[in-house]
Amino acid sequence: KPVNIYGGYTSNNDAYLAIVKQKDKYQVVGIPMRSLERLQQAEKDGRYNEVLKQELEPQFIQKKKDRKTGAITETIKDFEIVLGKVPFGQLIVDGDQKFTLGSSTYKYNASQLTLSKESIKIIDLIGKNKNSSEDLDQVYLEILDKVNRYFALYDINKFRKRLNEGYNIFKDFDISEKETTLNVILDGLHANITLGNLKNIGIKTPFGMMQSNPRIKLSPDAELIYQSPTGLIERHVKVSDL
Repeated sequence: KPVNIYGGYTSNNDAYLAIVKQKDKYQVVGIPMRSLERLQQAEKDGRYNEVLKQELEPQFIQKKKDRKTGAITETIKDFEIVLGKVPFGQLIVDGDQKFTLGSSTYKYNASQLTLSKESIKIIDLIGKNKNSSEDLDQVYLEILDKVNRYFALYDINKFRKRLNEGYNIFKDFDISEKETTLNVILDGLHANITLGNLKNIGIKTPFGMMQSNPRIKLSPDAELIYQSPTGLIERHVKVSDL
């Protein structure tokens, strides 16, 4: 279709995701929007995986330059389709990590942070000029304890390490900055895509940005979790069993 009438894409946009296997390693790949029409027809013809592999091959091209001649040769690294359709937001548990797929490179935290009643009361008083500096320190320490025990996903970009190191900076803040910082930390630890700015405690990367390059890797024991709309029925499927 003429893009001046119907519009077009100025960059790659993925319609959904897939899981492939390459040399016993599992990876999440994006299915380009431009491939959608061809794949829909291939699905009707019973050739979906065959055509999908063709569409994904450009993502697995390896270029090699000859040092003497300067000639560049291209080879396609072999891979196989494990699961041809994976939606955005698919819930996955891989070892100590629990996350949803935001893209072929972004993970979103899916673990809920739970705090004591005492800490919840202190958080509820934020902005009301009723918290002491020591109370806010205790909330930070409790958050650290939970993050160290349950939030392995935050080893990405060294978030967990930086949070621990940041306490020595945090404890010297005034009450207002402590409250603001705690709110940002809680936003970044929430089970969604919210990012936070924690440069004030030495975390330069937006807090909660879980990016993997060039794409997300999964272990053979990673489990895809399928839940009913009510959440009452749950089915786990191991990647290696697909």
